[in-house]
Amino acid sequence: MLLAFVVHTAYAQTVKVSVGIRGEGIATLTGTEIMPSSYVQMGGGGGLFAGLKFGKVIGLQVDGLYNFHVADYAVDMPGVTTISTRHTYLDIPVCLQLWCSKGFAFEFGYQQSIALSGTMSMQGDSVTEGIIDRGILDYGSFVAGMVINMGRVAFLNFRFTKALGYSYVMTVDPSKNMTMSVGLGFRLFNSRQSVFKK
Repeated sequence: MLLAFVVHTAYAQTVKVSVGIRGEGIATLTGTEIMPSSYVQMGGGGGLFAGLKFGKVIGLQVDGLYNFHVADYAVDMPGVTTISTRHTYLDIPVCLQLWCSKGFAFEFGYQQSIALSGTMSMQGDSVTEGIIDRGILDYGSFVAGMVINMGRVAFLNFRFTKALGYSYVMTVDPSKNMTMSVGLGFRLFNSRQSVFKK
């Protein structure tokens, strides 16, 4: 794959540079032993991205995204009926894109998630308390997805990530996140340069 990337780049006539903003909605399956009331953590966020496209087929995109995940858990504890969690991360996906046409691409790569903060709130008849959730961890994930262009500026982005290491410890057993996300991006700056001329 790396050799194909190098060969294609060497014969590419143009390099397109794109910079813009991207937002997304996220559903996260943590795999914790206590299942969220909605079965998944829900969340979203957004940030900036920068992309390169070499010729017509090969692309590379790097994002910096601030994301949050929230969930409610029904529990059976004395005086406590619900536990709510909120986790925030800085997600940095780096994806290689394979453009099948001007409007559609597959992508895959690696995402580093950096844990920023976690809070856990307990509600019940005799307690309403918020504490720091120290169970969230930094972790890396495999990324796979697709890009659908809606004109030259806007695009839709569907991504699946699977954690390669432990991402959260709720009580005892650590778990690995899986996420499905739908993003909407806008290319605010585009520049096409002719390079590698024969």
